[in-house]
Amino acid sequence: MSNSQASLVQSAFYCAYLVMPLPVSILMNKLGYRNAVLCGLVTYGVGAMLFWPAAAVHEYPAFLGVLFIIACGIVFLETSGMAMIAALGPRHSYEWRINLASAFNPVGSIAGILIGRQFIFPSVELTSGQRTLLSPEQAANYSAIQANAVRWPYLAIGICVILCAVAIKMTPYPREVDERPANASFKGELATLCRAPHYLYGVLVQLLYVGSQISCWSFLILYSKAELPGITDRTAATYLIYSLCAFIAGRFTTTIGLRWFSLAQICAVAASASVALCAIVALVGGAPGVWSLVGVGFMMSVMFPAIFTMGLSGHEKEARLGTALMIMSIIGGAIITAIMGRVADIYSVMNAYLVPAACFAAVLIYAIVSIRREEKRRMPLAQKAPIRADIVASREV
Repeated sequence: MSNSQASLVQSAFYCAYLVMPLPVSILMNKLGYRNAVLCGLVTYGVGAMLFWPAAAVHEYPAFLGVLFIIACGIVFLETSGMAMIAALGPRHSYEWRINLASAFNPVGSIAGILIGRQFIFPSVELTSGQRTLLSPEQAANYSAIQANAVRWPYLAIGICVILCAVAIKMTPYPREVDERPANASFKGELATLCRAPHYLYGVLVQLLYVGSQISCWSFLILYSKAELPGITDRTAATYLIYSLCAFIAGRFTTTIGLRWFSLAQICAVAASASVALCAIVALVGGAPGVWSLVGVGFMMSVMFPAIFTMGLSGHEKEARLGTALMIMSIIGGAIITAIMGRVADIYSVMNAYLVPAACFAAVLIYAIVSIRREEKRRMPLAQKAPIRADIVASREV
C-alpha cells in the first residue's frame, strides 16, 4: 500500500471523533457519566472481538470498519471520562487532575506497541524484494498469516475491556458521577460556546495538535526505516516505544511543574521546542532526526490537557457539551495524518514532518494568547479603576 492508503487506518479510526461526540453528550445528560463510560467499554469490547470475523473475511475495508466501531467506544470513554474528572473535585485542582489522568494514556499505548511487536508483527519479516519472489499461493498464505495474527490479541483485549465494565459497574462513586442535570439545554449551551471565540480557537488548535501527535507517531516507524537503513519494523518500533516513554515522563514532569507554572506556560515552552525538533526531523534526518522525533514525544505530553483547560476556562457550566466538542477535534488525527501521508508520497516522509511543525506553531500562538488572557483576568482592580473613573467623569461632565 502507498502511504496514503496506509493512513486510512488512522482516518477510519478518527472519523468516529467527528460523528460521535455530540450524540455522546446528549446521552451523558440522560444517562450520567458512569453509564456513558459503561456504554463506551461495551462498544469497545464488542469492536475488538469483531476482529476475529474481519480476519476471516481478509478484506481491508472490514478491518477499517472494526476500527471505526472501536473508536466509537473510545469516544464514549474520552468524552464522559474528561467531563467526569471535572465533577470529581474542586475547580482549583482541575488542571492537576486532568494532567495526572492523561499521564496514564501512553501506558496503554506502550502496552499496545509491545503486544503488536510480540503477537502481531511476524517473527520472520520478508522484505519487499523477498515478497516479489513468492508464488501467488505463497504470497496469499503469507498475507493470511499476517491477517490472522490479530485474532487472539484482540479477542483477549475485548474480554479485558468487558471485565473493566463489570468492575466499574460494581464500584461505588460519588453522587455527581451518576447525576442527570434536569435543566440542561443543548441549544443554550451550544449558543454560549459558539459566542466564545477563545473556546472555538481552542477546538481548532486541539484539532491541529492531535493531528500532529498522531502523525508524528504514525510515521515514526517509516521514518526510522528510511533514515536508519537496514532496520526492521520490530526494531523501528523500539523508537516508538522510546517516544511513548518520553511522553509519559513529560506528563509526570508537567504534573510536578504545575506547582510553579500554569499549563499554558508549560505548553508555550513545549510547543516552541516541538517546532525546533520537527525542523531537525524534516531538514537534518539520520540519527539526529530519529532522536529528535523521540524528543517530540516528551514535548507533546502537555499539549492536550493544556489546550483542553485553556479552551474550557470560564465555561465550566457547559462542561458536558464543551468537552464533547473538544473531543470532536480529535478528528485531526484523520485530517492531518492524511495530509502528511499525501506530502510523504509527493516528497518524502522526512519532509512531511514540516506539517506537524506548522501545527505546533499554532499551539504556541494559542498558548501565548491564553497566558495574556489569564494575566488580564488576574489584573488588580486598582489598575482598571482609573480608566473606568475617567469614563464615568466624562459622562458626568
